[in-house]
Amino acid sequence: MILVLDNAAYQRYAWMRDKAAELTIQLLILPPYSPNLNLIERLGKFVQSECLHSVYHEICAELKQAINGCLAKTATDYTLPSISC
Repeated sequence: MILVLDNAAYQRYAWMRDKAAELTIQLLILPPYSPNLNLIERLGKFVQSECLHSVYHEICAELKQAINGCLAKTATDYTLPSISC
């Protein structure tokens, strides 16, 4: 099993590496400052630019609804066009 980590300080503790080795889990730590390799960072940037940019939501429920609506459309409205080779 390979566990991909985003290079947070708590993920580099020696006891964590030792426990992963004991459980035969390989740790793959992403390089620092590499948001393009961290998919959640890319998704967050996408949601911010497509659904939240220059929009003020006075109520937290409205913000949550905007984010959930954007995420619900990612598989349909925001797919990349297929490329034929």
